[in-house]
Amino acid sequence: MEKEIISTLNSSSYIPAIVGGILISLATTVNLYGKGRSTGISNMLGDFIRMRNFYQNLIFILGMIWVSTFLKVFYAAKLDLFEKPVINTENLTVIGYIIAGFLLGLGSRLSAGDESEYMICGIPRLSKRSFTYTLFATIAAIGTASFNSYFGFTHKLNIGGGETSYFQMLKNRLNPQRLNPLNTDIDHALFSNFVQTPLFYATSALVIVLFLHNTYFKKKTYDFEVSLLSGILYGAGCVISGMTSREKVLHGLSFNLQFDPCLMIFFMTAIGSNFLIWNLVLNTTRKPMFSDAYNLVSDNRVDLKFIIGAALHGVAIGISGFYICTSVASFTVYFPRIAFYLISFFAGQFASDLVFDNKFRSEVQQTLESKVQ
Repeated sequence: MEKEIISTLNSSSYIPAIVGGILISLATTVNLYGKGRSTGISNMLGDFIRMRNFYQNLIFILGMIWVSTFLKVFYAAKLDLFEKPVINTENLTVIGYIIAGFLLGLGSRLSAGDESEYMICGIPRLSKRSFTYTLFATIAAIGTASFNSYFGFTHKLNIGGGETSYFQMLKNRLNPQRLNPLNTDIDHALFSNFVQTPLFYATSALVIVLFLHNTYFKKKTYDFEVSLLSGILYGAGCVISGMTSREKVLHGLSFNLQFDPCLMIFFMTAIGSNFLIWNLVLNTTRKPMFSDAYNLVSDNRVDLKFIIGAALHGVAIGISGFYICTSVASFTVYFPRIAFYLISFFAGQFASDLVFDNKFRSEVQQTLESKVQ
């Protein structure tokens, strides 16, 4: 059975995108029917760092990280799911990761959500706010990625040739075998044995400890079970679809000789599946399984701040090739650069709150004054 599944996933680049989209849809449905909420990864991370719903958000994040690390450790050699580190970091320096992460955090706070909140969970409910976000974020992402693919404003200098990224792209198209003049390629097995395998077992142990704690001290496990299952399905969808690959995402956003439709297929599958499943759940059930009522965002306001946030979000994705969900799923896979991305993301959220959130600014000011006194 395992061999047949692996063979099917490897037979076409479109099948993993479809499977990944379905898994993402199932993940958001589990969260919807279990807790009555949509799945917004950037809001989860923001609440997690501010210690709000800390336990549930931690379990969801651990579920995403655990399943991606599991697939990397045990299936990297069998499934073509992961780029080698040199390809993943190609044409984007640490500074690029920091800038993109900061813009992503800033944009997600200004728009109060991300692609998961608006595209995957919002469009199936025909939300005007979600369609507006998708329009401006997509235009900004495609514009940034396409411009970058031709002019390479975030690219490293090519060694020796002095060629522009456009001619390098043509060269790669004619000769798909990539050269690595700096000889910085890291062997998958070596990196897995010394970094990812210990992290996998450490994450597994932490999940077990949290489950035991929840079972014996809180006397209820549904928060744990719903969050963990949803996180595992979401992480698996990100990885199996190939969306943790910067190259695949950027080729899906760049209209050039290397355009890859897998990104479009992935989102269309996730949105289409949710359009059917979410409407079925909402129309046939009166309340979620473990909550008193469905608590879905009904705010349809669209203002300049929201549009700027959506555009900044798109620019960040067009630069980095990482959505916030795929960056979380890639944490142990492409560590440590992805850590710079996520730290910068939190910095962007903090900067946005400091400038635009009067309540948050007042709390920070009071905290600083109390420490000075």
